[in-house]
Order: sequence, then structure tokens, then C-alpha cells
Amino acid sequence: MRPALSVIIPTRNRVATLGRTLEAWRGHESGAPFEVVVVDDGSEDRTFEALTAAAAKDPRIRCLHQDGSGPAAARNRALASSTGEIVLFTGDDIRPGAGLVEGHVAAHAAKEAARFILGRTEWDDERPVTPVMRHITGFGGQQFRYAYLRDGQRLGFKYFYGSNLSVARQTLGATSGPFDASFRGAALEDADLGYRLMNHRQEIGYKADLLAFHDHPYDVAGFAARQRRVGLATAGLAAKHPEVAAEFGWGLVTSAIEAAGHTPRAKAGGLALDDIEVVERHLLEALSRPSEHGSGLLERLFLGLFWYFQARGIAEARVAEPDLRGVLWVLLRDALSCSLRAACRREGGAFDARSLELLALAASAIDSAVGRRPFPGCLAEELGTRARAWRYAMTSRR
Repeated sequence: MRPALSVIIPTRNRVATLGRTLEAWRGHESGAPFEVVVVDDGSEDRTFEALTAAAAKDPRIRCLHQDGSGPAAARNRALASSTGEIVLFTGDDIRPGAGLVEGHVAAHAAKEAARFILGRTEWDDERPVTPVMRHITGFGGQQFRYAYLRDGQRLGFKYFYGSNLSVARQTLGATSGPFDASFRGAALEDADLGYRLMNHRQEIGYKADLLAFHDHPYDVAGFAARQRRVGLATAGLAAKHPEVAAEFGWGLVTSAIEAAGHTPRAKAGGLALDDIEVVERHLLEALSRPSEHGSGLLERLFLGLFWYFQARGIAEARVAEPDLRGVLWVLLRDALSCSLRAACRREGGAFDARSLELLALAASAIDSAVGRRPFPGCLAEELGTRARAWRYAMTSRR
């Protein structure tokens, strides 16, 4: 029997996580027949052996292998081998929630159905959720922006999430390779395809009850590295679609490049790239220490930090190394200063002792790493001044 839906999964060096995912698909109950097509993208662990074993247990699972060519190429390979009328794009770390397959099939059969159906992806309910994970799917929305969506909403190409999104095969056209394989990393290859398929039209229908669960823990440093990869991929997206580059931070980095060119210290070579990397390391360590992450201040510091690392990736793709240090310092200063000012306005000065400790950590991260003020009104000076004012106000109220 031809499956109603094909589940498309690329994987690489994730044997333990993939094994758990495949067990979930083997146990998934659905009245609509489905198949799971997994492409091993040149893994160096025992991934393909695990895939072969899973396929031997369940004929609905099929496994393919390719040399490491990236997830876009792996999805193309899986698509070419699949047969379902509907295709569900997901990941090797995504477990299906109850009724996921039937829900996607039914959504496409509904009257006036959207061309693309987006389900909701939440963190794995069997794993601890770190403060960073709460931020990037909540207030920050850098990973997924479900916190800002409403059920039934129509969305544009930036919500073409390759974790829980389905499309009728005929919509992808006759080509067996809709994904652009020049996107070698797991970043923006889905947004690129979404833009080519729908341009600026709102053709993704959001169904909040189509749940899947994401088994991918993040800490501060891990997600900062992910954002840097997104920034590097933005260069490829901007080259193909310059009209949408601004939506991914291109213009802000352009402004930083111009600002760095007018900064005497940057032009004179007074800033070393090593200095900036030390500052980054100190900030990542400082924002990893607190055990309580509920304050609006920290949310906004996370926002600035993760935006900076995405912008850093863009800058690395655009700027030669001799000029990179000045650009990065402008980006670091502006991103974190802006996020701090936003936190100040939101909190209205009502900071508790934990928030003040975070302020001190962030300020000392720059002071201890560099020990100088490269720009007027730099982040360390602003943090220190405001922290003293808040301490004085709190002391006066006692």
C-alpha cells in the first residue's frame, strides 16, 4: 500500500538520539499509512548500523547513505526515494506526538487548506529544560517563535521550519532536489526553500495541536555557536535573495562595518581579535553561572548575546580578518548595550539582588578581559554606573 505520508529525516553522528527517535516512530499509531525515510549523511559513528537494524525491524523505515554533503542534500536524497503523497520534514532529534501523521494528512484534506502545514515543536518532555532552552523558544524566539503564534494563523517563509512541516509532494514540483545543497550546514536551507516556494505570500497554516518533541539540549555556549552558524549561512541566503537579507540582520552588520571604519582605534589596529574572543568567553561563562534565570534583565542579555553571535557569523562571511576585529567590537558593544537599556526600561529600576549580581558579572567580564574602555559609553561603564544607582536606591528604601 502506498503511504499517505513520507517522513523525511537527515542524520549525521547522532546515533543515540536517532535511535530514540526511530523507536518513537516505530511505536507511532496512525490510521493513515506512513513511511520513514532516513538518510545518513556520512556519519562516522554507528549511525548507519543502527538505521539498518531499525529498518530490519519495521518495513516502514528505510535507510540510505551518502557521503557528508549536508542536510539539504540528504533531504533531497530522501525525497527522491520516498513515495507518499504528503511529505513531512522533521529531524533526527524530533519525536512525534500522538496523532501527528493523521493530523497532517487531515489538515491537507481540509477545505481551503494551506499549501504548507506547520505543527508545534516543543522541548522533549522527558528531558530537563535549561534556562537557555526556555529563552530561545520563548521570549527570544531564536529557535522557534511558537510563543508568538496563534492556532490557525497564516505565516510566511521564515516559518518554514524543517522540524514539523508538511507539504503535498506536487507542491515541490517535478524536481527531485528542491533543497539547495550549497547550504552545507543545518541553517537556513529550509528558509531558502520556503522563500522560493512562496515568496512573500502567507501560505503556511499553523496547527498548534500537531505536536512533536525536540530532544536537543542547549547551554549558552552551544546556542551561541548555533547562532554563529546561522550568521555564516545568511551570506549564502543574501547572495541568492538580497531582497530578504535585511530580515536576517544584514543591514545591522553593514552599519557596524561603516561604524568600525570611522573608529580611530579600529583603523589603527589597537584592538586584537584575541581580546574580543576573550570578552566573548567571559560573557558566555558569566551568563552560564546563575541558577535562576527568570528576570527580564537576563532575558534581554541573552537576546543581545545571541544576536551578536549571529551577527558575528555574518561579519565573518563579509569582512576580511584585518578589519574584522573593529566590526566585532562595534557589534558586541551595540548588541549588549541595547539589550541592557531595554531591560532597564522594562524593569523600571526594580531589580533584586540576583539581577544586580548578573549586572556585576557582565560588567566584570569586559573589564577583566580587556581592562580598558575602547569606546565612549562602553557596556562595562554603563553596567557599572547603573548597578551602583540601583544598589543605592535599594539601600535607601530599607
